[in-house]
Amino acid sequence: MVQTPRDRTYRLPTTDLELAVREWGPEDGTPILCLHGWLDNSETWSAFLPLFLAKNPHCHAVALDFPGHGRSAHKGPEADYGFYEFARDTIALVNVLGWSRFAILGHSLGGYVGFMIACSFPTRVTHLMSIEAMHPIIRTNKIAASRLVRALQFHEAISRKGRPPARRTYPSLAAIATARAEWSPLMPLSQHAAEVLMARNTAVAPDGTVENITDVRLKDPAPHTLSAPVANHAFARITCPVLVVIGHDGIHAAFPGANEVSNGTPKLDVRELPGHHHLHLDDDVAQVVDCVCNWLADNPLLTRSEIASGSEFDTPSKL
Repeated sequence: MVQTPRDRTYRLPTTDLELAVREWGPEDGTPILCLHGWLDNSETWSAFLPLFLAKNPHCHAVALDFPGHGRSAHKGPEADYGFYEFARDTIALVNVLGWSRFAILGHSLGGYVGFMIACSFPTRVTHLMSIEAMHPIIRTNKIAASRLVRALQFHEAISRKGRPPARRTYPSLAAIATARAEWSPLMPLSQHAAEVLMARNTAVAPDGTVENITDVRLKDPAPHTLSAPVANHAFARITCPVLVVIGHDGIHAAFPGANEVSNGTPKLDVRELPGHHHLHLDDDVAQVVDCVCNWLADNPLLTRSEIASGSEFDTPSKL
């Protein structure tokens, strides 16, 4: 029986930001937080989760639309969409959900955010399952310095001149999906997968045209990124078992040797499967589900009673 997801909205108490989620499974089940990639949304799990939950019906999966994505609210004009900010908003949502301990399933950006949360709150994250994300994309010090300068120059120009015309409109969902599918050769998508994602990232105008409703600021240059040495120190704090699933033709294939760089995680299991960057959505999804479930057979998810017996919150600590 295919489960129908439930659409809900939660408000973060400190920022008043509304975040949209899709939920699957019993609410008293084992909590799994599902995090999507940059410029995607919670629909990235629409093929994976039904198969996964058929094998794990005791799980309660909550798939988030990150701020500025999908049906979640956009941030205010003074806010940024940096890596750290995504992690901060995500843990705030977890607190609203009332989850003291939980597993994380992340793809791409969502995987990086999962690593950040797992190292910051090691006793709260019971399992980390990351697809196509093992460490930040490696950049030289020269490139990192250039990004820092370019970001400040960009935002100064925006403050003086304002933004250029916001978004293009498209005649149909199929048309905007085609543009999304052809957007990056590093992250190829089929037309069908692109339509699945863009249906939640768009709005239809009265004249029938389609507009992308993701926040245009998501493409603003970010001043800060995690380097491999910094990630190693941070991720060494992760205490839960970690699975990383890499597509043979995924995004890391464009960076020779990137997968050989250690990310410092003590309990790391890396497995490579045939497929591209969106192999959990657009390739042989069943093989990805089987890979995750086989790993969980050796690293079982906690029951609700086991979760309840654990500590509620981490105490702050130093690296």
